[in-house]
Amino acid sequence: MKIIKETEKILEFEVECMTSEANAMRRTIIGGLPIYAIDKVVFYENNSTYFDEFIAHRIGLVPMKIPMKATEDSEEVMLTLNVSDRNVYSRDIKGEGDIKVANGDIPIVKLIENQSVRTECIARVGLGRAHAKFQAGIASYTKVSDGKFKFMVESFGQMKAKDMVLKAIDLIQANLEKVENAVE
Repeated sequence: MKIIKETEKILEFEVECMTSEANAMRRTIIGGLPIYAIDKVVFYENNSTYFDEFIAHRIGLVPMKIPMKATEDSEEVMLTLNVSDRNVYSRDIKGEGDIKVANGDIPIVKLIENQSVRTECIARVGLGRAHAKFQAGIASYTKVSDGKFKFMVESFGQMKAKDMVLKAIDLIQANLEKVENAVE
């Protein structure tokens, strides 16, 4: 494996493998990494011009940084949003301790004077293959030559791009071990 470019959000590398292995890596990065995302929004007040469902959908797509090891049976996490008389951004979603949004500059809704939005949000762990809000990032590859592929992995901010690749490799190995054990 040869790393071409590495930042916290982007990892480009070349690797020698079979096409099926490259595709398994790409699919696992896109849809198989367990991450937290806001899955339920309870509105206590919304006198904006937008429907609750519209705001809930926008809130649900905000990438969350929750510093717990995410597994499919992880606990739910409570967050709140309470804003009046101004534009609402993702940074206004508050959680306890180190729980925060990955990017605070995402606009959610514009409020004018005497308008407010007050919610409780529940974040849970999910997989990208169930819904896009649970995707940790994107991954693609191109064939450089026979058996050699160039990967580009970009994180949405929940975890580092390099960690996405390492976690995907661990998941693929664990799944292969399950198949091996089932065959024996």
